[in-house]
Amino acid sequence: SMLTEHVRGMSVTAAKAYAASARAALEAGPEQPLPDDLGELSALGGVRAYPSRRRAVTLPIAALQAALVGASATTTEARA
Repeated sequence: SMLTEHVRGMSVTAAKAYAASARAALEAGPEQPLPDDLGELSALGGVRAYPSRRRAVTLPIAALQAALVGASATTTEARA
């Protein structure tokens, strides 16, 4: 719901850019600093130290990215 709230009202282009930035930041190693534009999603930065938890956090972002490009199939993979 944090992701949905953050992208609500954004243009498709802005939502795509935000999703790409958020996904890259949350898939990065824990030693990488989080960007300032993540908003409430920055609270999830701690999962970067746990690869199995990263998938749980990035899966909704992958679903958003798929929806924004009009993918008709559902995604069960964190990598779109």
